[in-house]
Amino acid sequence: MEFFYLFCIGTLFGSFANVYFYRFCQDLSFVYPNSFCPQCRHPIRWYDNIPLISFITLVGRCRYCKFAIPWTYPFTEILCGLLFLILFAILRNQSGGVIIAFLFLFFIIFLIAGTDLVTYFETEMQYGVIPDSLVLILALGGISFSFFNPYVESLWWRSALGGAAGFLLSLTIRWIGDKIFHKEALGLGDVKLIGALGFLFGWKGVLSTIFFSSLMGSVVSILLIITHKIHKDSAVPFGPFLALGSVSGLFI
Repeated sequence: MEFFYLFCIGTLFGSFANVYFYRFCQDLSFVYPNSFCPQCRHPIRWYDNIPLISFITLVGRCRYCKFAIPWTYPFTEILCGLLFLILFAILRNQSGGVIIAFLFLFFIIFLIAGTDLVTYFETEMQYGVIPDSLVLILALGGISFSFFNPYVESLWWRSALGGAAGFLLSLTIRWIGDKIFHKEALGLGDVKLIGALGFLFGWKGVLSTIFFSSLMGSVVSILLIITHKIHKDSAVPFGPFLALGSVSGLFI
């Protein structure tokens, strides 16, 4: 039953993620007003705002204007629920405090990756946005958690070393791309995010994150080019790949 409860909690966080993505793009407050239909602007009652269940009972449409609810809403809720399950399965031998801390920090990573992807499509695939505020929360969380974080052996200086390694390495990659290949290899948002991930996983974990995220990003980009979904010079948001690659840091 603990897996079921954890999945339900994850979908609640996923529901908030949907609100965050929409309001970030619309430059709206994240706390006011209460949830509303983006089409008719009618406030959404609490019983119409239950993750997954409300989408099913409403048959995927607004109760008032019958506007079709985007499939991305339940998908995000399911994805966040699965994220919580996967993290718990990996970390179940850790203390409750460690598990809760990682669930929260990975949710921040989830928000960062999702925002990068959503804004990428909002700008017609020109660029994605990685919010500095979320990166700062992740970095401060990684530093504060370092005293109890088994992945940096509960040593703050290992956390600091990881942050410095991630930032300097990613900044070097960005410089090489600019000076040698005359193109942006990494955005500044990506550089900051990699540095923040270094605080959480240490230098070994951040190296693993960069390797696997680069590998996945390259494979996906090549497939998109081959299938003519993008051009070879098209921008591809790296944040989602960094989020996926960061999971590898839990196995170092």
